[in-house]
Amino acid sequence: MEKKTVPDKDVRIPVLVAIEDHNPFSGIPYYLAGTIRDTCADRLRKSPDLKVGLAERGMNRSEAVKLAKTEKETYVVCCKSKVTRSIAADLEMELPTVYTCATRSTLQ
Repeated sequence: MEKKTVPDKDVRIPVLVAIEDHNPFSGIPYYLAGTIRDTCADRLRKSPDLKVGLAERGMNRSEAVKLAKTEKETYVVCCKSKVTRSIAADLEMELPTVYTCATRSTLQ
C-alpha cells in the first residue's frame, strides 16, 4: 500500500508589486511603468524567501495602503516614478525620472 505524501507548504513570504498610476503630465513615457514594476519584482525575486506577484493594474498610494491593510499575509510594494533635477542636465529634459520603491505591509 502506497503512502500518500502531503506537499510541503510554501513558506515563502508573499509580496505583490504594483506601480503608481501614470501621470500624463510627468513627462515619463507610458511604457516605463511596466519596466519599473518588472525591474523591482525581478530584484525581489532574487531572494529565495519571497514569492513575488505582479499587480494587474496601476494603483495610487491610498489604494496600495488599503490593499496592504486588507491582505492577511501578502506584503504590498508600490513603486513610484519621481521627478528630480539632478538628472535633468544629463538627459536634457525638464522632467527627468528616478525610480523609487516604497514598501507598505500589514500590521498584525
